[in-house]
Amino acid sequence: MEVLNLDLMGAVPSVFTRPVNPEYPASLEWVGLNKNCSVIPERALELKDESNYHGDHTTTDQWGRFETIEWADQPDWYDPETHYRGWIPLARENDVRRGAWARATRTNLSFTRLADGTYKLDEDASTLVTNDLIYFRELLEEVCAGPLYDQLSHAPPLFDIDRIELTYASELELHRMAMDAKRSVLEICGHLTWWTAAVSDWMNGLDHGVVERVWNLELRSYKARGLLITVNQDWKEINFPLLVKHGVPIFYVWGLFEERDPRFKRLDPRILANYLQEVRTRDVRGLWGDEVAVVRCELEVAARYDRFLQLKLDPFSRPRNPVPTGSPISGDVLYYVIDFQHWARRLLSEDEDASVMGKLYHHIVVEGVSEKVTRVIFQRFHCKPRDEVLNSDSSIMEEDLPEPDLAAIRERFKGRCAPRKGQTFDPETGVERTRPLGEEKTIDEISRFEADRLLVNMPPCLGGPMVMMPRDDPEAHDATALGRTLGDRLTSPYSDRSSERREYDSPGPRAHVVGWVAAMARTEGRDSVRNYSADRRVPGPRYEVRRLVRSPSPGYDDIRSHISISTRSSRAGTPRRSASPEPRGRRHYPLKLSSPPPFRAQASGMMTVPEMQQRRARWLNDFADWGRAATFRASLWRVPFEFQWNQDVLEYGYLIISKPAEFRLRYQALTDANIRFPRHVLELALERGIGFAIGFKRSDTDRFRPKLLRTGRQVSKSVVDRHGKGLRLNPAPSISTIYEQYCGNIGKIGGGPLAPSVVARGGGASWILRAYIGIELVREYMKGPSVQVSVHQSGANDSGDADCIDVSWDELGSAEYESIFGYMPGTTQAEDTYFFPTDEIMEEYSDHYFREWNPFCDLTFKRIKAELDDKRGKRRTRKEWRDYFQSSNRGKYAPAMIVNREFVDEGMDRITR
Repeated sequence: MEVLNLDLMGAVPSVFTRPVNPEYPASLEWVGLNKNCSVIPERALELKDESNYHGDHTTTDQWGRFETIEWADQPDWYDPETHYRGWIPLARENDVRRGAWARATRTNLSFTRLADGTYKLDEDASTLVTNDLIYFRELLEEVCAGPLYDQLSHAPPLFDIDRIELTYASELELHRMAMDAKRSVLEICGHLTWWTAAVSDWMNGLDHGVVERVWNLELRSYKARGLLITVNQDWKEINFPLLVKHGVPIFYVWGLFEERDPRFKRLDPRILANYLQEVRTRDVRGLWGDEVAVVRCELEVAARYDRFLQLKLDPFSRPRNPVPTGSPISGDVLYYVIDFQHWARRLLSEDEDASVMGKLYHHIVVEGVSEKVTRVIFQRFHCKPRDEVLNSDSSIMEEDLPEPDLAAIRERFKGRCAPRKGQTFDPETGVERTRPLGEEKTIDEISRFEADRLLVNMPPCLGGPMVMMPRDDPEAHDATALGRTLGDRLTSPYSDRSSERREYDSPGPRAHVVGWVAAMARTEGRDSVRNYSADRRVPGPRYEVRRLVRSPSPGYDDIRSHISISTRSSRAGTPRRSASPEPRGRRHYPLKLSSPPPFRAQASGMMTVPEMQQRRARWLNDFADWGRAATFRASLWRVPFEFQWNQDVLEYGYLIISKPAEFRLRYQALTDANIRFPRHVLELALERGIGFAIGFKRSDTDRFRPKLLRTGRQVSKSVVDRHGKGLRLNPAPSISTIYEQYCGNIGKIGGGPLAPSVVARGGGASWILRAYIGIELVREYMKGPSVQVSVHQSGANDSGDADCIDVSWDELGSAEYESIFGYMPGTTQAEDTYFFPTDEIMEEYSDHYFREWNPFCDLTFKRIKAELDDKRGKRRTRKEWRDYFQSSNRGKYAPAMIVNREFVDEGMDRITR
């Protein structure tokens, strides 16, 4: 429980959820803490860029309220300059406190119509408004002049009191003025509420009369307005412990990206909602009761981060540039502190003692080069072990090391030190630095959902797919630049609204698909297959289609029958014939991991955005409903967030994938708005056991060549070729002896150079190696190919294809692959036995499995492994495996939908037609 943020009563905040948009598949949802999501404005996502706006041309209603988002009493998006608005007190019944007229935003002030037809507040209302404005203005000025208030913090703007006595040409203009006065009072009230709640000793240095006047307002007894937050952007500044503690409503969008990031486990609505209500009270039995362990495990992951979502650092670790031992600091010294991770440094304030800071926190020393000034920088987020400090000096008592009020520090100094959009600070020195080339930038969640998903996912017959980019953007036509900067992210097409309108209104091929994931989520129509390089107006490389056919049943044999995703340069627009046996209208556009293919919009039939939204929603909902029963949303395991892909893999890799796997990934990319980056698609395939491989050209394999060929997975070609030979099981009198042989074989395979590629192969082999060897194989695979490809240029390749481009990838031999399942040959093929059913056996005899790992498969393999570990397992022939799965194919255990080749063909036809 100590992992979760608690309110003043020591309870987990109440949690409410609702879909972001009911017209879309339920992949994104609003989460509300401390308040129901029904108070979120309907157009909140659409109006995020226009939030906190109070310009003159904004349309208003009969009370002068904004018709978009009235931030005076509706939750609005977090803005660093107006963050205190989330604390604005809301109206309540029988409110007689000062400022009650301002909280009544849906009640007009009394006014008088003059003889000349103009309007003016009557005398009583004018006096009330003027007195309160002066009263709250004086309080604000006194509080902001206090010694603890940071003068660089943003304070509310002041209302021009002279406007109250003016006359107005219309009744609506008068109400607009009155509403502006109400907003000014409410802003000041929100600011006072925030400051008094955040800083416990805010009254220090203030006149007693001022403190008493603030307390008499009883602002903290009102319910607060609340904030809309973009979690992955605002977490570095948001003070979640403070907001939850005082019951300020927090609303945020929750999706796959947030769910996968362990930093945000404290905000997971499932954990918050179920930890007390379900996990502690429900009697769970059997394998399906793993939810208890899962939630507890996720809480353990959350415990690696503190209340402010910062990664906890080892107190015994040292900074890279620690204080030199035994070398005194000479000359002038300036003491700085970095309060939180990713923040800028600041000079110590008057109430902070450098000697105490040195005992509590790790710090570094930076010697001046051109000036004789030494800078000592304390890292408040990197504490020293308190026991070590106390034991090292007997003169230090526990009371000499006070616990800082981090919530108050965060609120006091975030105005000057918290990073703004696009800012990054050195983690040790706190100095602002430029973003390194290729570093992933956080994209706008809302514009991506409303724009990228809208335009990319539509079939051409419905007006898409296309994502707009300005014609004069050099990166739009530079494949190399796209590979560097767009390889692992999507770019919002609405960053330039003027160019957006220009692209919509002008016909012709001016659109490019931006982002590899966008292309995965693309649908093609029969008329969209064209020779793009023949059109000189569409620059860039030409993208071609290759399907390697190596079996009588293309796309269903195994991973050797695949689609290669690649780019090819072309000459003068001469089309190259594809080796695919499929009709031209059914062709699949290839994708290189780093570069998106150019795609041209139709010259005719352009539609407006609302029309495209409606048609897209209808098509996408029908498609999602059709396939929803054939898949599942949750993942059975997670690729750890700290596992990072080698950027060279994403930039130079070619995706090798079977037709069923391609359909499943494209279905997820179409229906799941959380799929944002290429790594999401690849990690989704790893988590779902969807087999794939990543190939590389010979010219690019040197990038992954290890420096030394001495240990483990870095071995000679002869060792690689011999690896796995002779691993078949030998007969023995007892099952335990055979199982010991099997475990030894798994250890040999898991320690070999090709083990990581088995994890990507998916299916049961991936599950077995992760269960017996560990998920570190996933990290190894994400680093790049093994020596089989990077050094010896062997493994599987596309040399047998008529359109080969010399791509190779890691591949485990068939004998070693069978050994993973505990294969033991019999006298005849019918008598061959296995400890675990192979993918071919499950695909043939189980209606639950077809190229995607699911809960049924996971529980089946867990049960088999548990029986083997308890020496109760057995080897089964193919006939015995058929009988084993027979009971689960019918009755209450039967799947809701049987996924087979015909289903995949129909799904691909829905996408491509």
